[in-house]
Amino acid sequence: MIKSLPGRAALVLTGSAVALAAAMLPAQASAAPGWRINATFSGRGEENLVTGVAAVSARNAWSIGTTIKKASITSVIRHWNGRAWSAVALPAKVAKKWDNRTPVEALITATAGNKVWAFNELLSGTYLRLTAKGWILGTLPGSNASLTEITAADALSATDVWAFGFQVNGTTGAASPYAVRFNGTKWARATMPNDGAIVAAGASSSSSLWALAETEPAGSGAEIASALRQAHGSAGAAAARLSIVRRTLGAAAASSSVPTVLHWGPKAGWQPAAVQPVLPAGGTLTSLLAGAKGTVWVGGAAPNSKKGTTELAAGWNGKSAAWSVTTLPAAASSTQFSIVELAAGSGGGIWAEGGNEGGTGPTARLWHLSGGKWSEVKPDFGKGSWALLQLTAVPHSDSMWGVGISELGKTVKGIIAIDGPTPR
Repeated sequence: MIKSLPGRAALVLTGSAVALAAAMLPAQASAAPGWRINATFSGRGEENLVTGVAAVSARNAWSIGTTIKKASITSVIRHWNGRAWSAVALPAKVAKKWDNRTPVEALITATAGNKVWAFNELLSGTYLRLTAKGWILGTLPGSNASLTEITAADALSATDVWAFGFQVNGTTGAASPYAVRFNGTKWARATMPNDGAIVAAGASSSSSLWALAETEPAGSGAEIASALRQAHGSAGAAAARLSIVRRTLGAAAASSSVPTVLHWGPKAGWQPAAVQPVLPAGGTLTSLLAGAKGTVWVGGAAPNSKKGTTELAAGWNGKSAAWSVTTLPAAASSTQFSIVELAAGSGGGIWAEGGNEGGTGPTARLWHLSGGKWSEVKPDFGKGSWALLQLTAVPHSDSMWGVGISELGKTVKGIIAIDGPTPR
């Protein structure tokens, strides 16, 4: 499960004015029924969002989200048992400490045996872990000394968990790569060959991982440090911090050089991929999909004739002399669309969500690659703006889950969406 934070589109919520990153969604090979909403979460005077989802089987999936009401932030974990999504209670002390770290956005990943991990993305370095003894709260190594952002996480097994992101120097604003691995007992830092942020990552297998790395320092340490000083656990403080960090990192990502694709193997460790994508002038990359059999995809944007940007995708099979680079077949406009997430569909094909990073026009749109052709797909999410913040394929099925947010007027709902048959 992958998320690439600095380049995602922002969906600005009403009320607390929390600027949320709009991620991407997946789906599969023209399976019927198509994308629709499976569950919604809302309440009077609340803003709800669902930010993470992971599926272990048809009857075992997990999601994490947040309810924001007045000056309080409450994290909500839910479990799918094949019939419905039900809330999972955290121990009171664990919940209090976790919520005090303002987990406005969180990733979740899981393996068989109900080994579940949730990571607080936003400059925290804290995580939740479900063990045989229940939920515990942990801190990633080195995260107390620096501002740590988690952009991707993958649990390959109960004894092999990766988390990726970057750390920001609060004085200079320089970003350095951050990657850690859990072996079932403890975390260890991994050495990365780049000098900037890891903005996306994923695993083809336990012996083949991929990452997308910025090649220049990102962010303004002064602004980020100032934002952190405002955060004391309230929704207002979280909104201020999130807004400043997103604005700062977004501007840095837009001006940085083309990211480098990295590959990890158990013998060579992390190294730049042998072949790097060559983008059109002004092209950027913001997302990554680690495919099967050594393939890898990256997504981003390319300038168009209307002074906007259009979604761009590039694929490599690990053997060819060059990447296959394609600008998606959208009409040129002044909107700032970029592929904010890529996903392999359970039933085949590749899905990409285009996030509008310009603030005007549609928040997101969905694309599907099948038979070598990209086509836009219209999900049945009703009226209003929507964005999917994380997605996952349901193993051994033709279904996928996607989670995110829907906004219509002053109503802000958390949503869980499904493509294909409802897993049972």
